[in-house]
Amino acid sequence: MPVRWAWLLLGAATALSVSPAGRIRRVPSDYRTIQEAIDSAAPGDTVLVAPGRYQENIRFRGKGIVVASEYLMKRDPALVQRTIIDGSHPAHADTASVVMFVEQEDTTAVLLGFTITGGKGTVWTDARDKTLYREGGGIL
Repeated sequence: MPVRWAWLLLGAATALSVSPAGRIRRVPSDYRTIQEAIDSAAPGDTVLVAPGRYQENIRFRGKGIVVASEYLMKRDPALVQRTIIDGSHPAHADTASVVMFVEQEDTTAVLLGFTITGGKGTVWTDARDKTLYREGGGIL
């Protein structure tokens, strides 16, 4: 529940400045997964995700793109609850954040209108004392 509310607040704060520009890449009608659409996207594109449960962990890969549920277009809060990114089956147990912004993305990289669940975080080595820690279950 806290992730959903935090996400709605983040979405409300960014939605005022977000308008679809570039190409719209639709999931699942054009791309089978959110990550496939992200990988195909160019800066300024929008990945528009239909309601459903998507079992995947995604990375923005340094791209200035918008990844959004149909909440972006319709502003119906029910779409946030019905568009779920479920990261409970990561490819690697130590890289189990649901959404990762770790490749120098800037403010043009936007995630909007999802319920995020199932993340276990990503393991990092602390540069100073060389100990392992885990962070970012939902978003890193």
